[in-house]
Amino acid sequence: MGRVHAEIDEKLAAWIERQHLFFVATAPLAADGHVNVSPKGDLRWFRILGPKEIAYLDFVGSGTEMAPTEGAGVVATPNWNELATANGTNVGLRDESGVYTGATVGWNSGGIWNLGLPNTPGDPRMMNGYLDPMAAAATITVSNLPENAGGYYVYVYADGDNASATRTGDYRLVGDDTTTTEIDITDAANTNFSGNFVLANNGVGNYAVFYTTSRGFTLTATPGASSDGTQRAPVNAIQIVRGDRIFADGFE
Repeated sequence: MGRVHAEIDEKLAAWIERQHLFFVATAPLAADGHVNVSPKGDLRWFRILGPKEIAYLDFVGSGTEMAPTEGAGVVATPNWNELATANGTNVGLRDESGVYTGATVGWNSGGIWNLGLPNTPGDPRMMNGYLDPMAAAATITVSNLPENAGGYYVYVYADGDNASATRTGDYRLVGDDTTTTEIDITDAANTNFSGNFVLANNGVGNYAVFYTTSRGFTLTATPGASSDGTQRAPVNAIQIVRGDRIFADGFE
C-alpha cells in the first residue's frame, strides 16, 4: 500500500539515497488529464536540498527537455546539462561527449520561468526555460573545471518573457583568481528568441561572452533598469567552451 509523505525526513532521505533509479511524475490540473511518469536517471543526478525541495539533471523526457543528441548554442554542442529548479548545489557536469568532468555547479535564483517557445529541438528548447531573478540577484557558481591552458569562454544566454517592456540585466563574472568582468544585456521589447543569437556588448542582445583563465567562477545576474518597473535578469543557459577551441572572432 502506498503512502503519502508531507516532506522528506531523515529516514526517507536515507532510503532515497540507497536507490539506483528515480522517476518524476507530473499531472495536469484538468480532471480528464493523465499522469505522466518518466524515468530520469540514477542517483548521481539527484540531490535532496531540503524537506520539500529536490534538484536533478533534467534529461530527455516530456515537454521541452532536450535529448542528449540535440545541438544548441552559439558554439553548437550536444549533451547539455539541464536543471529544473530555482536552486541547487554541487551538481556534477558532463562535457559535450556526455562524460562527467569532475566540475560541479551550484545556483540560487528567485524563481524559474519560460518563454513559451515552440517545442522545437535545439536552440528553442535550450532558450525556452530560464532562471528568473526578480528583486534580488541570481548566482551561479562553477567549480573544479579541468585544467586548460587556453582558459575558458563562458557564453551566458539571457532572454526573458518581457512582452512590451525593455529590461536590462547586469551580468558579472568573477573568476577564482578574482578577475572580474561585467556586461549588461538589454532584452528588447516584443522580441523573444526566434532562432538568431544576437551578441550583447552592453546593449541589446540575447547572449554575452566572458573569458576566464580560472578553473572556477561565479556569475551574478542582477536585475537593472526596466521600462515597466519590473526588474529581471534572466539566465537561460551557460555554455563553457575551452579557449583553445575558439578563433579570434569568438566562434569555432
